[in-house]
Amino acid sequence: MKIKAIAALMKKKRRISIFDDEKNGVQWISDGYAAYPLYGLPELDGDTLLTVLDVPEKEREKYIVRRGMLPRALCFSDTDGTERRLPPPALISIGYGGEVLAPARTSLGLAFYNPEYLRPVSDGPFEMYERESAEGKMYLAVKSGFLLRALILPGEPNEEDIAQRLELLHRELISSISRKAMESRKKTPEDQYSLAVDPETGEIME
Repeated sequence: MKIKAIAALMKKKRRISIFDDEKNGVQWISDGYAAYPLYGLPELDGDTLLTVLDVPEKEREKYIVRRGMLPRALCFSDTDGTERRLPPPALISIGYGGEVLAPARTSLGLAFYNPEYLRPVSDGPFEMYERESAEGKMYLAVKSGFLLRALILPGEPNEEDIAQRLELLHRELISSISRKAMESRKKTPEDQYSLAVDPETGEIME
């Protein structure tokens, strides 16, 4: 787990929650959109957490840190009866509404999430799963083998608007490819020409 990557994410929101998993003796840290287990660290409170995240003293008053128990709506266990493994993440993301979104192919269709939330787990191979919350909503779980490494809540962008914009981009891209192909066929490089050669002597004919 990359602590520096977690710190960078938490510093963007400046609203941090510490969740105590008393059963398993581990704490989780969340910005409200993703949560990560803090394996191998001593028990933290608001002050010690900001120290671990390397937040300067003069900046700490700008942060809101809350501590509580694990939210009951989500499953923080390594396995969950509702989980379903997803295909590998798509190697594409889009900018929309001032955010970067990546698609995850779930049983309910595409779910969009911020790919930055995968940075803390990018120090090794991982798999993505979909899970169902107690309210029946879908969320994402990231695991390395059987070990749960992150929970991510999908965003709720205007999917119809995204589809229209992507459809327009698709048409323009196809048109651009066609135009470039036509221009390429029209142009003949100056250094490309055929030579007339005498088949008997092998000499170049004028």
